[in-house]
Amino acid sequence: MSFYLKFLLTEFYSIFPFRQEKEYEKTMDHLQHDIDELESERGALRDKLKTYTSKRGDLKTTTALEISPSSPYIAQELSLLQKALKDEREERMKIQANEYEKILKSLKPLHVPKLRDPKLDALDDELRRVKYVSTNALEIILSLSNLILTGYGNGVGKRL
Repeated sequence: MSFYLKFLLTEFYSIFPFRQEKEYEKTMDHLQHDIDELESERGALRDKLKTYTSKRGDLKTTTALEISPSSPYIAQELSLLQKALKDEREERMKIQANEYEKILKSLKPLHVPKLRDPKLDALDDELRRVKYVSTNALEIILSLSNLILTGYGNGVGKRL
């Protein structure tokens, strides 16, 4: 039985790091995929911005030309557009944060072993107990076999 426990303990130690490594790699691949998607989205947004600025001209020059004391409506419209842009960006960030939170919550948590894991301590105690019992049983069997071989067990061949 002690060989079986040794086998189980050896197998546990050999499989445990691979599981952690596999889960870590899977999580890292998922995160890298998310980063790649965000970078492509960022590039698409930059392209849209370039297209928009090329159609409208440089925003700084157009706003400087359009905003003057004689055009309060344009100044008001610009501030409303800036506020709308800020609100839209905040809303998009909240949505993305919620999506990432859902993704992270759906992931299986990684088990980080403690210095003293109770499961390993229990296995170690069981292994010590089995070794002790098997050693005692072997000593009893050896002493009985010596008694039988020397004839002390049935009273034959007693020496004084």
